[in-house]
Amino acid sequence: MRTLIELARPRTLPLALAVICCGNALAYHQGNWRCSVFILSLLTALSLQILSNIANDYGDGVRGTDRHRPASAPRRLTASGAVSIRQMRQLLAAGVLASLSFGIALLAVSSPGWSGLLLFLLFGALAILAAITYTVGRYAYGHHALGEVSVFCFFGLLGVIGSYYLQSGGYTPAVLLPATGCGLLSAAVLHVNNMRDIDSDAAVGKCTIAVKLGFARSKTFHLALLAAAVLCYLAYAVIAPASLLWLLACPALARHAQRIFRAADPVCAGRELKAIVLITCADAPPCLLVLPVCRDTELGDLVHRLGADLDLERIPLRHDGRMQGLIAVGLRHGNIVLEPPRDRLPHRVDDAEHTVAVLDRRDEDAHR
Repeated sequence: MRTLIELARPRTLPLALAVICCGNALAYHQGNWRCSVFILSLLTALSLQILSNIANDYGDGVRGTDRHRPASAPRRLTASGAVSIRQMRQLLAAGVLASLSFGIALLAVSSPGWSGLLLFLLFGALAILAAITYTVGRYAYGHHALGEVSVFCFFGLLGVIGSYYLQSGGYTPAVLLPATGCGLLSAAVLHVNNMRDIDSDAAVGKCTIAVKLGFARSKTFHLALLAAAVLCYLAYAVIAPASLLWLLACPALARHAQRIFRAADPVCAGRELKAIVLITCADAPPCLLVLPVCRDTELGDLVHRLGADLDLERIPLRHDGRMQGLIAVGLRHGNIVLEPPRDRLPHRVDDAEHTVAVLDRRDEDAHR
């Protein structure tokens, strides 16, 4: 069991979860969210990520790429002989089967329509193919400086936009901004990994962007990825100002960029791998989940642990003139739930603002 956990590389799994959470948070904010689709999306993404990790271990082990890994790098099971070639092939087959099963179940539950079904079947097949051929096969694209491009597409554009589409049944151009930001940060994760392995990869002829650029220019390229991701999130904040909560992760991002810039060798750069993974997970979904919610919420217990504040600019009226439960999520505020008909006093308001709410209701001036 310990070997299987090590083979799955748990440190990489939060990236897959972050991308799916980002797409689902965007759909949830638009009033489209189903728990079953969310769970199956997570399982599909996790199975694809684990399949990619197994294929990477197997491919680099067979090619001999992992024989020259630096001592600071995690152990690879195929190269070390801890898992046989036959066992790795069996695990690859099991990973493909799991990915197919979860993916088909996801499409069955989400019901994207015939055109959407065919499109996502194609995307699913490409995702499985990309997961395997990263380092497996004669023309493994991970050995031809295309790893970051693949990660950007599948952990950014396809992951975020695809999960948003499966929840909402449509697409809006604004989703492209956080999707691009997620993709750039995910590509930055892989780039740090390749910067760490730059010497061993060059020794065995594995051509990555880091090997092509050299260590000094690789650091500049990494900083460019981070800057572009920040610009994408800032542009999205113009559309959704509440998403500026991702700024809470900016100090950590700045410290990470500074350490990468000052890194004297690949080993120092490799120590930043954990930091960029955590930053990517912090920048993608949590900041988008903490948005004003003006409807009955299925994630109430989860989201409202952050606290809530009353947002009277977004009063949702029902067809009969009554208000639905009004909840706006914000940090460090009391949890206020207001559910009044317009000709009665508030039904429930927390104690801290009870008096103010009642007086404003009497004067018919909610904005006070």
